[in-house]
Amino acid sequence: MLARDVLVKLLVKQLLLFISSLAVFSAVFSQPLLKLPYPTRTISYIKKPIKPKKLSLKEAVFLALRFNPDVKNAEIQRALDKFDLELKYWAFTPHYKLTGSANYTYGQKPQYDLTPEASLNTPIGTTIGAKINNQLVGSESPSVDLSVTQPLLRGFGTQVNKDSLDLHNQIDQEIINKLTLKSTVMQTVVKVISQYLTLAQDYNTLDIYREQLKQLMKTYEEYQIKIKAGKMPPREIVQQESNIAQQKYTIQDQLDTLQRDYHTLLATLGLRDTTKIRVDRNVVAQLLPLPNAEKSKKLALDNNVGYRQSLLAVKQARQNFRYSEDQQRWELNLKADATVTNGRLIKGVGQDITSQSQSSRSVGLELDIPIDDMSLKETLMQDKVALEKQRVTVAQTRRQSQIDVSTQLRSIDSAKRQIQQAYLTAKLAKESYEIERIKWSHSRSSNIDLNTALGDVTQAQNNIVFAKISYLNALAQFQETIGTLLDAWQIHIRY
Repeated sequence: MLARDVLVKLLVKQLLLFISSLAVFSAVFSQPLLKLPYPTRTISYIKKPIKPKKLSLKEAVFLALRFNPDVKNAEIQRALDKFDLELKYWAFTPHYKLTGSANYTYGQKPQYDLTPEASLNTPIGTTIGAKINNQLVGSESPSVDLSVTQPLLRGFGTQVNKDSLDLHNQIDQEIINKLTLKSTVMQTVVKVISQYLTLAQDYNTLDIYREQLKQLMKTYEEYQIKIKAGKMPPREIVQQESNIAQQKYTIQDQLDTLQRDYHTLLATLGLRDTTKIRVDRNVVAQLLPLPNAEKSKKLALDNNVGYRQSLLAVKQARQNFRYSEDQQRWELNLKADATVTNGRLIKGVGQDITSQSQSSRSVGLELDIPIDDMSLKETLMQDKVALEKQRVTVAQTRRQSQIDVSTQLRSIDSAKRQIQQAYLTAKLAKESYEIERIKWSHSRSSNIDLNTALGDVTQAQNNIVFAKISYLNALAQFQETIGTLLDAWQIHIRY
């Protein structure tokens, strides 16, 4: 029994010693290995919000001309267009070619061949070719081949040959390509103007709605005062609360519209959707003098891209028809060939070299008469129909251009009158609202009349901004129609 007690005490003593050692061990290793002489702290980097950069309408236009995808693609296409024209001119320049070969056969002498060639197509249809054959197989026998072919019926003449190689068409196409680039730039400018002004209108409308909400809240507070004073039954305030809730919904809907128009403008400018910009909310509509209807129609026909493209399309169709007519003719070609050979045979080492020259010349006529070739007649008919269609298109484009000019002039004139009327309406609406407030404060007007007068003020202010924007958009479209938009914005295109 005594031994057991001693054993228990010993075990308890060992257990206490182990626990105390464990506590000391934990205390030591819970401390940092390196104690710094200064207190540590966590450094947090707070990213400052990016302030939106103010972007004027003119800056937006020039920014789009630099980054807009449509404009950039049109500029890239111009490089290919220029090369296509150079390729057509290259068809009437001398062409050179050099070919050679070397063959080694076991037991035989090596064979070498070097053949330079040259050819030329002239604008009158003449085809000239020259080739020098140099064969070196222990003997040297260079020969010169010359050939000249001159069409006498089909394919004769400068006009036909340039049509056949599409040089005339490509020259006209180069003009169309320049007009296409100009049209793309003008369309982009008009789009930027419209979207920029739409965003400015969204901001103005949002400010007007918020100001209207302030007026509603002010009237709501006056309602509460009258209810507490017993001058108005409590049920009258329900209508005002409904108007406030509806106005908050309208503001939220306007915010959504603003965000959509904001990102639409960024996409047109070629900017990222995270770019922060701020447009000028102050819409300034400078009323400019415009040319009269007759002068405007003339400018539209001279400078309008669509009309000039249709004229060039008629010219191209006429050239295609003229070429198809030439293909109906008989083919009669004058052909001349000449071959000169200067041979030198090496008989052996140390022996003489014998030379022998040979030449041959020939002149002849080649005749090809198409008999009842329906494919040629089909092509001729197709080109004739295409020409007539293009003439109809030109007439329609001319009429539509004149209609557009008349319509746009009326739109601009109407927008001017709307601006003047909008300012007058806003002034009268504001005076009417002030009168209604005075009447309402003396209980001589209903809540509905007061809210209606406030809504008239909001609508009149919106109409001013809308009228200015309508004028600016109509002016931009009119300048695009008569082809003076780029000059008005001082934009110069490097073709």
